[in-house]
Amino acid sequence: MRPYGTFSHPNALGGFGLVSLAVLDGLEIDKRLKRWGKMFGLLISILSMSQVVWAGGAIYLAARWWLRRNDGFLRRGILVFGFLILAVGGTLTMALVTREELSWRRRQVLLSSTIEVLEKRMWWGVGGGNLVAAIAPVLPKNESLFFLQPVHNGFVLMLAEWGVVGFLAGGIIAVFFLKSAIKYGRRDFLLAFLMMGWLLTWDHYVLTLQQNQLMLGVVVGFLAKKKNE
Repeated sequence: MRPYGTFSHPNALGGFGLVSLAVLDGLEIDKRLKRWGKMFGLLISILSMSQVVWAGGAIYLAARWWLRRNDGFLRRGILVFGFLILAVGGTLTMALVTREELSWRRRQVLLSSTIEVLEKRMWWGVGGGNLVAAIAPVLPKNESLFFLQPVHNGFVLMLAEWGVVGFLAGGIIAVFFLKSAIKYGRRDFLLAFLMMGWLLTWDHYVLTLQQNQLMLGVVVGFLAKKKNE
């Protein structure tokens, strides 16, 4: 049994808990309230039984420790850890997606179906929120309707729905937010954003499920916030 409360899946709950640890670190609130909040975030991250969240937690603690010891190297550190998160996450995704277990086989089917759709609408995509309807006709006939869901890689999902043009535009906007956060030393929210990048290499819920979308909005808002505001 895996708890998930008001969330639609335990993985989404665990991802929310993981990102909340970094967000709480960056908030200037009562220390006791912050401590209890972080304990709760850690608890739900553990109880979600999500191996991706557990691995992300280890990466977060390592990045947090390194940046606190090398505060003057914030820009370089964020770039290094950002590259490692995306490189390792992407590599493991492609390596493990060939496994024979049913869940991994279905991930592979979703990925191949999404790529098939992407080849036809590469530049402009199929539109936000339209991927499930777009891949339905190209999914194997033996798959159940229960399996009809977005591809389990957030970056591929964005590329398929927004197209190359939209994906590049989104990347440029993200760079502006990151530059602003680095300029004003918003280290903890940068780590929260990178944790979302890690989660996106494995699943889609950061972009598609309500609670995680709200957390993404909170993190992006704090990235754009000036230090004295």
